[in-house]
Amino acid sequence: MMESRSELRKNPILSLQKITKVFPGVVALDAVNFDVFGNEVLGLVGENGARIVLKDPDTAIRYGIGMVFQEGSLMANLSVMENLFLCHERIFSRGGFLSRRAMKETAESVLTRVNVQIDVDTLVSDMNSSARQMVEIARLLWLSTLYGQKNPVLILDEPTTVLTDSERETLFSTLKKLKQDASVVLISHRLQKIVENSDRIVILRDGRNVTEMPAAEARKGEIVSLVGLVGSGKEAVCRCIVGQERPESGSMALLGKRLPGGSPSHAVRLGIGHIPIDRRNEGLASTMTVAENVNLLVLKSLSVLGFLRPRMEKRNAQHWVEECLIKTPSINMMCGNLSGGNQQKTVLAKWLSSRINLLVLDHPTRGVDVGAKAEIYRLMRKLASEGIGMLIMCDTLEEDIGLCNRMLVMKDGRLVKELECLPNRRSSPQNIIGLIVSGQVQQGEEKCRQQARRVRAIRRRPRNGRP
Repeated sequence: MMESRSELRKNPILSLQKITKVFPGVVALDAVNFDVFGNEVLGLVGENGARIVLKDPDTAIRYGIGMVFQEGSLMANLSVMENLFLCHERIFSRGGFLSRRAMKETAESVLTRVNVQIDVDTLVSDMNSSARQMVEIARLLWLSTLYGQKNPVLILDEPTTVLTDSERETLFSTLKKLKQDASVVLISHRLQKIVENSDRIVILRDGRNVTEMPAAEARKGEIVSLVGLVGSGKEAVCRCIVGQERPESGSMALLGKRLPGGSPSHAVRLGIGHIPIDRRNEGLASTMTVAENVNLLVLKSLSVLGFLRPRMEKRNAQHWVEECLIKTPSINMMCGNLSGGNQQKTVLAKWLSSRINLLVLDHPTRGVDVGAKAEIYRLMRKLASEGIGMLIMCDTLEEDIGLCNRMLVMKDGRLVKELECLPNRRSSPQNIIGLIVSGQVQQGEEKCRQQARRVRAIRRRPRNGRP
């Protein structure tokens, strides 16, 4: 029989006290404390210092603690069934021979717990990210049962990063059912999803427990947001501005100078910066150091008589590393070894150190943690306060609304509406969604006004002939 919630609160399934973890030059966890109780989903939010690292996975799983990593850990060349029971095949041995029938029956039963219907002989390489994730969760549940753990603790590291909206909903629906028999620690940068799907939330910052999030700041300058569905034309507009594509008709100008398009180097020379959506492959030289990346666009100003001055290079890189709060043991650290958030801040530092007039940001906070996201917002506002124009495309409408001064809504390759986003008068996400889908938010608002007038008329109507 399931224990009552009050009884479960008295006896945590997992208790962490003064947990500390140190990487070279960085303290990831600094005396962190929190408990995980039975039958709950615990949201763990914060910077990368919020991450839990298990020293010995084999020992952990024997105590019912398992983790599904962001990158996944299944063997792509093996089947679903073979992955589920990897290293435990002896359990299905019958008279010295492996019983594939018993394995298959058990595999199908295990997958039923996570609502996955798939041929257990399917290769993992032929499955999408959502199905792979569910197989990993099913394996952890099975191992916990194998070791006699009645209420396992499942730790999910960024489970929604590679999922579609419908797959995210399926995941959270499954987790709600699983918490009847397990506890879930959910690590995610998507605060809205954590709030909606967690029973409790633990917030960490700089590897320490904290109790509140920092408040939003006032913004200066102008940040313009491009919103619309995928294929609405917003991506093509940005590609034309940064020189990746040439427009078929029309013209572009920056500070009175014509932009021909089709030449990224020409766009850079005119002072147009670009934070691409794929920072690792397009925005960053991961095999170069932090200093080399930060200085990449200002080498000429760091040279004397055509020769680079190491002292000037070091001083400029160190200044922007400190200004952008890039967490790195050294400016000589290879960028490929930095976290996603610190990589993105390095890309921003590169543009901050150069003289630009316009910065185009394509989903600048995608895949970064909460702390890095706040720092990116601060750096964007710094650019705007210095008079630099910014054109952004964000992951969520809430992010667009919170950051921009003006919003340009696109549909079917056309600009359908320009919205002012004043601090005391901002459009709601619902209105913007209606505009994105229909291109006619005014009609939707008029219908609301008509409905309100009808309601008022009904309320004023006399009842039974009496006023």
